Amino acid sequence: MIKKSGLLSGPIRIITKKYYFTINKKFQPVERYAITRHDSGIKSTLEQAIKKLTRKNDAPDGGRVKKAEYEQLMIPWYIFKLMGVILILSGVGSGFIVFQNYISPGAWQIHPATPPTLHYEIADKAMLSSGSDENQDTLKKDTTAFVLLNITSSMLDNVTVKMKVYARQAPENIYLLDIPQMRTQDSYSEFVNTLSGMFTSIGTRLNIVGIADLEGIPPNSVIIVPTTYIPASLLGLEESQQTLQTLMGRGITIIYIGLPFDAAIMKDGKINPIPPAVYNKYGLQFNYGVSPAYIDLVEDLNNPRFYYEDNEYTIQASYTHAGQITVSVLNGYGIYNVQMGDGNLIIVPQAFDGAWLKSGRAAAANIFTLVDEIPWLDETISNSYPVYLGKWNGSFILPIYTQAFEAKSGYVRLVIDGYSDGKILGMREQFYLQKGLESNIYIKKGPIVIPTYVNNGDTKVTLVINEQSQQQKKLDFQILDRGTVIDTQSLSDGEINLQVTRIPNIQMKVVVPPGVYVLRVVDKGKHTYAQALLDVSDVYIAYGKSFDARDYIKGVFKFDVMDRFGERLMLNDVKVMIDNDTAKVYEFKGVNNIALYEVHLSEGPHEFAFTFGGRYTKRLTDEYIRPRFELIENPVNFTLIVIAIGTFGAAFFFKPKERLIYNLDIPDFPPVMAQKLFVKKSAVLGLFNTINTDYGWANMPLRAEELKKGLRTKLTYMGKPLVIGDYNLERILDVLMAKKQVEEHLQYYSLTEWAAADGKSLRFLSMGRAMRDICLKYIIKFTKGGGNDSYDMMLVVGKEIMCVNFFDSDYGVIPKLLKNSHDYRSILLFEDRWSKNRFMEQFNSTQKEMVMLKINHQYGRILLLTVDEADKFLSEVKGMRK
Repeated sequence: MIKKSGLLSGPIRIITKKYYFTINKKFQPVERYAITRHDSGIKSTLEQAIKKLTRKNDAPDGGRVKKAEYEQLMIPWYIFKLMGVILILSGVGSGFIVFQNYISPGAWQIHPATPPTLHYEIADKAMLSSGSDENQDTLKKDTTAFVLLNITSSMLDNVTVKMKVYARQAPENIYLLDIPQMRTQDSYSEFVNTLSGMFTSIGTRLNIVGIADLEGIPPNSVIIVPTTYIPASLLGLEESQQTLQTLMGRGITIIYIGLPFDAAIMKDGKINPIPPAVYNKYGLQFNYGVSPAYIDLVEDLNNPRFYYEDNEYTIQASYTHAGQITVSVLNGYGIYNVQMGDGNLIIVPQAFDGAWLKSGRAAAANIFTLVDEIPWLDETISNSYPVYLGKWNGSFILPIYTQAFEAKSGYVRLVIDGYSDGKILGMREQFYLQKGLESNIYIKKGPIVIPTYVNNGDTKVTLVINEQSQQQKKLDFQILDRGTVIDTQSLSDGEINLQVTRIPNIQMKVVVPPGVYVLRVVDKGKHTYAQALLDVSDVYIAYGKSFDARDYIKGVFKFDVMDRFGERLMLNDVKVMIDNDTAKVYEFKGVNNIALYEVHLSEGPHEFAFTFGGRYTKRLTDEYIRPRFELIENPVNFTLIVIAIGTFGAAFFFKPKERLIYNLDIPDFPPVMAQKLFVKKSAVLGLFNTINTDYGWANMPLRAEELKKGLRTKLTYMGKPLVIGDYNLERILDVLMAKKQVEEHLQYYSLTEWAAADGKSLRFLSMGRAMRDICLKYIIKFTKGGGNDSYDMMLVVGKEIMCVNFFDSDYGVIPKLLKNSHDYRSILLFEDRWSKNRFMEQFNSTQKEMVMLKINHQYGRILLLTVDEADKFLSEVKGMRK
């Protein structure tokens, strides 16, 4: 209990109550009543009626029943009432079922779960020229890898396609060295089964082999050796020809999980010491004295990919073998990479059972990530394409390509993963691509171009010819879609000398639909001299603001047309048609926006068709819903109102008679003894900063439990800790909030003065505290954004980086969100569903930034989540990353 006057005047009084009870007897009835049993069930009533009817022949007056008895024989009236209620409820229930089937047919049908599927075909692939004309002399990066995929999927939430280019071929065959002694380890069988299932999920097989099978393993393979002690055969003992050196010499990568080479496991299972002369030939020095934690070896602390116990030892190259082998630490993993020739020896410096605390599942997840990501191979370049599907079923074309790089060839590896309810369907493919042509095509300002039919602008192209020929040829441009020529135009009016090294500012008209194509330069004999990537940008139509009924009433509609980067375009010739009404077409020339006036449309769906240059049409749909009194005009609401009135009337008419209720009179409790404790209000308010200081925080909102603990540890009475109940704590906080000295958001309490000190609202600080607690719960690394950062928090979930921005009624966060989405998947965080719904009302706006936000949201690059939804989302994503 809080004495209100005391709190309002300054100090807070916390009252502790003591109760004393004296019980003389358990009950003291006011009056005595005879206790009789009353059976009110239907069964009992019918039995009594039948019993009276059977007394007819036993009646002393010849079997006739008196009028009073006859009235008692009649079935009581309330039976009819009960039957009427049952009939009404049955009718209402049946009507509701029929109504539900009418408005949602098939809702009561049970359909078997459809398993997710994922398939793809490579429609086109090439190594092409890329880059803009301006940067070739300095950057020398003029090559891109291009792949066109035809993907078919069903019941998938999203698909992520990664394209990586390597100078060396990536491993394609995976083997696990199995020795009998390993089968006795606690987690080994779980490790093998889990790892095999993970490789199966991406279409790869884990092959189990023994020592005798090593000779037949082909090059370009990975051998996993989780034996804790190195097998003696791999060190050249026991008359083995397949040693670490010979295997690495064949271009094989070995992943060894175990201890240094000063002890080895023999064929009979014994662990024998190994002389230094045997393992010194590998040029490795093992040091037990210095064993930093693996996380200390991870250079990129924001993106660690390995989680295991601390290292047992360190490794370095010996001086006698300097230059012959290279020892490095794999960034993001904290484990060692020993490179010798074309092979690699990857060492996890810890015993197998000790590295992951006897968890075979955790060991399998880490080793699978290591093998699948191939971090010991240097990437030439890579790119990632996430596609949001939302359980959509069908096929779609996905063009993917890399940024420009310097190499002219490479091994391209496709990593395709589909996600569905925490499950992963994966596919991997590798192939070799080579540029093959010495001449290059450079497009001014890069490969992304605006089509001519939109802005009437030609694309400027520079052709660099490196042909060793003195001939002159008539050259043409060809645009190819999946290997088929869809457009041809002359490069110049006359013939071109092939010895000319550079032809700048060639004008080319781009009249093909938006998409990614191959641009070629050919002669009349169809000989190809150069080919480049051509990415024709789509156009995006943004309505001036969200459609609403007032626009239809006024008959005024305004639109902006933008490219994929949100830049407004100057339109050469565009025609607008509404609902395919060819009789009324609106035409605009040389404008940068579109405005329609006096366009009065009827209620219902409408389609706005924008045709650019007579070649390409973009459509925008909306539905005009006339404002109405929703409560009455909606048939669903009207039906429910009728049912409610009918049910209420039936219940009132058939309500049972009131029954007499007898109460048990219990005397009041005896007087209460209260002990009042006085605590200054300043002491309670000071707890907020004191608790923050103890935790090393600043202006961090606190939970009620933390405040209760602070009261117990920081405040005492007569040298004893002050124990305060939840009720008293709530009363204290309620009064402080009423006086505007404390605010509560998301069940976190903050001092109002913190808002001015931190420059952020208390809602913002509470969302930051909530995300911090979520990250700690799921062991997710996070960093807090600074003043110049475009994010409020950066999360590292497995191998993925995510940026989080807090929405605090400030729409200025949207440009930051769009900036983050270029490089990372981004989250816009809301305090609760109410604030998210308020934002979603503006989300359908067709203003420039909102359109870009909508596009990124549809493709899964930007997520709109409440704090509770973020908790669930990170839990699921963290589960998939393990």
